[in-house]
Amino acid sequence: MIRETGKVYEIKSGLALVEVKRSELCQNCPSKAHCSLVADEGIRKVWAENPIGAKQGDMVVIAIGGKKLIKASLLFYVIPLLALFAGAGLGKLISLSGYRLAISGMLGNTLNNILFEADNPSLFLGGFFLLLSFIFIWLWAKRKSKRAEFRPQIIEVLLNEHKE
Repeated sequence: MIRETGKVYEIKSGLALVEVKRSELCQNCPSKAHCSLVADEGIRKVWAENPIGAKQGDMVVIAIGGKKLIKASLLFYVIPLLALFAGAGLGKLISLSGYRLAISGMLGNTLNNILFEADNPSLFLGGFFLLLSFIFIWLWAKRKSKRAEFRPQIIEVLLNEHKE
């Protein structure tokens, strides 16, 4: 389970918008050079489930389960890699098959040379399948982000700024 500490910025419909600062885990992350946390001084706002009733201004601990992270990593890293290989393999099959001759008869010499020279079908189809996988992941993530099971959850209030 990954835990982060942050401050509740806003409450809305059972959710809390939590400002999370870059943690110690970020120092060893291989993707830290590409992370938006570095660019915006280490602060990110994250919507989290609020089952314990944290209030605006509270310091809280949010967590997300390890299985969810493994599923997300598999989706974000393995699916595009498989799509790239599938597209490249399909391109290689097309360049070696009779489809090349059938398609090339309809095209002019210049376009024929560009499309079917050496490994170009593998390059074009690999890139196309990779792009399709990114679109698929973006649509999937957009749809799943609205579900509670894929959001972090507030598990503890560390400091309550409200006197009750």
